[in-house]
Amino acid sequence: MSSPPGEITGLTAVEQRLAHGTPFGSHEFMSTRVSRVYVQLLSLLAETSSGARRLGELLHGLEPSRQQVVLRDSLLRRTIEDGTGTVVQGVDSIDPALLDDLLGAAAEAAASDQVTLLADPALSVVFAERVRGDGHVWLGSGGGSLAGARFEDQVVRRLPRFGFHTPSEEQVEVLRAGNRLASLVAPDLADSTVAHACVVVVGDFDGAEHLFSALTLPGLAGVIVLSPHAIRTDIDVAETLVHESTHLKFLDLDYISPLFVRGFRPERSPLVTPSWHEDDPVYGGWPVDRVLTSMHVYLTLCVFFGHAAAEVREGEWTADYAVSRVEQCRTRAAWLFEAAHRHLEFLTPAGRDFVASIGEMLEELPD
Repeated sequence: MSSPPGEITGLTAVEQRLAHGTPFGSHEFMSTRVSRVYVQLLSLLAETSSGARRLGELLHGLEPSRQQVVLRDSLLRRTIEDGTGTVVQGVDSIDPALLDDLLGAAAEAAASDQVTLLADPALSVVFAERVRGDGHVWLGSGGGSLAGARFEDQVVRRLPRFGFHTPSEEQVEVLRAGNRLASLVAPDLADSTVAHACVVVVGDFDGAEHLFSALTLPGLAGVIVLSPHAIRTDIDVAETLVHESTHLKFLDLDYISPLFVRGFRPERSPLVTPSWHEDDPVYGGWPVDRVLTSMHVYLTLCVFFGHAAAEVREGEWTADYAVSRVEQCRTRAAWLFEAAHRHLEFLTPAGRDFVASIGEMLEELPD
């Protein structure tokens, strides 16, 4: 069937859906709803926390775009969630005095040029300038401030034996160059995706048996953790930022519209071993949530490398490499799509719609 005149098809159509579609693509759509959730949670905390009242009152007077920037901050989001667990649900997530101090500090930051807790120049530097909140690189020296110490504590709680590194000026420049390259190759896709990254942390594990390159942290929104050896060239960083930020986008999707049925836990999920890991016991055995987020990543990378293959520039990926990555990522996304279909009982209606949307986009990709 031919497409109607003016209809966008093929790679561009998929990119537009991944970057701007609702409810699963648009950063603006998601950011608005993330902000709405945290404003509601703050109103609950305001009954007992003067810091929550100060922050809530200040946010009420801000333009929506600035309000969203304030509430994208990784530490503030974690603090509000911990406060809700402690005050509303009776879970010992955070000391009430610390909660009050952190929310008060967030109010002070929001009223200043700093805007967010983690944007303190003593704690981080900018690697990506964005309208809806800059992306920052953590300097690995947060112990001297309340916000810095709390943030590093939250990272280490999720990553035992992790050690923070202070990135060199050269590494910061490579991160900036990688962000620029990603935006050059696929502007809409990269900008919409990497906007979900609030802060990049550099570090490594003491005595780790397996090297890691990059990861994200469920429960700590907007954070990408990179090994120093992953910050070598702009082309390495460009792919890594798109890859890991897609995981962060997925976490935001699941936060504002749960994709998994009530009671779903990865540790109790059926396990799926992708065909490319079938002989590798270390990397096999994926729970259903990892199947979905990886499917999302591979489709995104398929589009990203599709653009790279269409316009090869000196010093970037070769045409052969880019084409091979398109084929690999498409094949893997399709395999995971079929695997997701075998476990739809673990998904909410929103989760099933998400899987269906991936399938539709796979069909739209050019041969």
